[in-house]
Amino acid sequence: MTDNQIDQIIKYETGELDDIGTLELFGELISSGMAWQLQGHYGRTAHSLIEANLITREGVVNWETYEDKVMG
Repeated sequence: MTDNQIDQIIKYETGELDDIGTLELFGELISSGMAWQLQGHYGRTAHSLIEANLITREGVVNWETYEDKVMG
């Protein structure tokens, strides 16, 4: 795990990340495999983001889906 990922996890845990930062963090965690090694919340959240088509199984954020969901 990189120092940047640790910093982003701390920000996520303290509610300092916005939606974009959260998607980017989970994209990195999924692509590195860390989402499945951290506590259960991270794996469940990663799974939900994949099921919602916001992030691929490879960890790529689907910005079109995000925009569709945000813009309605």
